[in-house]
Amino acid sequence: LHQWLRPRNPPIDLALCDALARDVGIELGGLARAAPAVLRVQHVVTSIVPELLPVQGYHSSVLIGDLEYTFSRDGGVVVSEGPESHEGLEAETTFIDLGVWPVDLEAFEAAILPLFEEGSYDLLRKNCNSFTDSAISFLTGGRMDSKYRQLESIGKVADQYTNVVRVLSGGAYEPNELADDFDLERAVRAMLR
Repeated sequence: LHQWLRPRNPPIDLALCDALARDVGIELGGLARAAPAVLRVQHVVTSIVPELLPVQGYHSSVLIGDLEYTFSRDGGVVVSEGPESHEGLEAETTFIDLGVWPVDLEAFEAAILPLFEEGSYDLLRKNCNSFTDSAISFLTGGRMDSKYRQLESIGKVADQYTNVVRVLSGGAYEPNELADDFDLERAVRAMLR
């Protein structure tokens, strides 16, 4: 495992739990079926900046089993089957395997949806990468490699003091006031509870 990936909870083997319970004469009464599903979690990334530039920008999402979760300007948190949000991007998509984890999708959505409401997307301050980093924290206790947030980190600081991103974008980038109170580190800490 990567150094930055520190598992919060080890994966659960439900079949082993059922077998052990039967061996000691305990009837689980459906408790094992109520346990979270054990699903493969993957970080999905695609470069959105030509590789010739010294700093890369990325679109990212999280794949939980066969379901992709991403955060977009147009739809807020979007759930699709497979890595649909990466379709049509020119660069090769990379799948980073984060392992198999017990996942309660209802608990995941209850924790993450309030932080990433529709209409609160901001290209530099609250985007698909901040969503994916928060999601990875909830699901695995780890973090997304910071290299995938490098471009927006530089852009955020530069624009904060010089408006350079607004100027370079010809005014296309305007900070979203609904993202003013968003703090990635606070969001990640909330996901780890």
